[in-house]
Amino acid sequence: METLKSNIAEWGIETRSVGGEFGCGDDALIHWHLTGGLVAVVDGLGHGPSASMAAHAALDAIRVNPDDPPGQILARCHEATRRTRGLTMAIASIDAQQGQLTWFGVGNVQGTLVRSAPGHTPVRESLLVRSGVVGHRIPPIVPTIVPLEAGDILALATDGIRSGFESSILPEEDAQAAAARILACHGRPTDDALIVVVRYRGLS
Repeated sequence: METLKSNIAEWGIETRSVGGEFGCGDDALIHWHLTGGLVAVVDGLGHGPSASMAAHAALDAIRVNPDDPPGQILARCHEATRRTRGLTMAIASIDAQQGQLTWFGVGNVQGTLVRSAPGHTPVRESLLVRSGVVGHRIPPIVPTIVPLEAGDILALATDGIRSGFESSILPEEDAQAAAARILACHGRPTDDALIVVVRYRGLS
């Protein structure tokens, strides 16, 4: 696959189902508009068709209006997946006009923001994740808001990617190549896996 691009960002996605099963419980939705966008990663509990059903229900709920505030999107996903086995998820909303990222995670998901410019402390910022299962039990969520600059790299992953992958992200690497490498090097063979890598370009 090639790296995909919008006026705001460029990105790559890699996913695989455990053992080549039909139906993957790990999925993602990326939506851009003129001044921002949304990146969502979902992981249906377990694997196989039932996990895939939960993931699809959540993504369908997001598509109703991906420009809604992240908290509203979470609430809609929670309602839409009540009759499924549930899922974990991460949502990152980018506002290019304000130069900021609003993000949160529920359950066993991972996220990191790699700073491109020197002088930032820390160089990497991690997604704040609260315990819970979307569709069954979600905690009160207060999304974290952090500044965002052109060249910063956002990566969101399911638990099918081993922790520690963020230390291997290279600021200059092609987004799709980075996603493919991370899945190959850090993917767990016993679970569905997904990684999204986004390089923010800012408003041109």
